[in-house]
Amino acid sequence: GENTPNADRNRFPAPRPTFFHQACITSENDEEGNEFRVQSFSVDGPNRLLTLSTGSLISDAVPSMQLVDLRIYGDFVDH
Repeated sequence: GENTPNADRNRFPAPRPTFFHQACITSENDEEGNEFRVQSFSVDGPNRLLTLSTGSLISDAVPSMQLVDLRIYGDFVDH
């Protein structure tokens, strides 16, 4: 198959939302019951710890590489 950025994407079913698209965080201290969407997460495998956050876990002061969303160039997976 050929990678075509202008391919008809309607031929594929809409992707299902991931766990993180559906996950909300609530605080026991919030009496109003506000919910906040999970924006980022961190996995610490050796300590078996999953951290969910409503904001970025990467500090602006830490050197990091910007992520690029390649979906605008089309489907790179041959079906």
